[in-house]
Amino acid sequence: MCILFLAIGQHPKYPLILLANRDEFRTRPTAKAKFWQEHPQMLAGKDLQEGGTWLGIHKQGKLAALTNVRDIPAHQKGRKSRGHLVKDYLQGEVQAQNYLQTIQQNPMQYNPFNLLVGDLQELYVYSNMQGKVHRLEPGFHGLSNAFLNSPWPKLGKGIASLKQYIQGQELDKDELFDIMQQSEKAPDHLLPDTGVGLQKERYLSSIFIAGPDYGTSSTAIVLVDENRQVSFWERTFATEAKQTAEVHYNFAIEKNV
Repeated sequence: MCILFLAIGQHPKYPLILLANRDEFRTRPTAKAKFWQEHPQMLAGKDLQEGGTWLGIHKQGKLAALTNVRDIPAHQKGRKSRGHLVKDYLQGEVQAQNYLQTIQQNPMQYNPFNLLVGDLQELYVYSNMQGKVHRLEPGFHGLSNAFLNSPWPKLGKGIASLKQYIQGQELDKDELFDIMQQSEKAPDHLLPDTGVGLQKERYLSSIFIAGPDYGTSSTAIVLVDENRQVSFWERTFATEAKQTAEVHYNFAIEKNV
């Protein structure tokens, strides 16, 4: 997962809106989002190489998502797969703050990451490169390959697009997907310097990354309404911007949670 946007308490019908793109190498084996056979209350895609996931939601209302932090010198081979951070939270019984406290005890067993965990009442973001836990307040938030709400052009563009779209109207999932398929590159003077070189910074500067070997492999839309009904869509892309599948799930979050 490489970019996501959140609107918390900003729409009269949907108190929680999540839009997310996963960027990955095209050859990495992946299963589209579904309720896992071994954990039938967890809806998520699956990384078939390491067994984890990048985004998921549980029927009890738990939500988790992951983005990598683009800090090449901090990466080391042999560390645990970051996708297990999402999977383990969704499959476990530990509350979000306690879960993050456990991770903080040994944060560098994973390569650089941002982790979003929580539920309808409270959402938190933790980065092992910052060492801080942020509780998300009502409003609009963006998370990519730096830190929460970093001033990257594509984060600002996505937040502005979402904010403009959802003001006082019914939501159309196709319009939300359009926000996540914006492929405009940022001008050079606004690009971050993450150590990958100017050409690659340009390539990675759009919300939707289209490329033959690496790029946006899936987009997810998660809407939770005032009655705790979840609408979940995922579109997958096999090559560049060519859509290959769409899945859709509706379910109610258990009322005793």
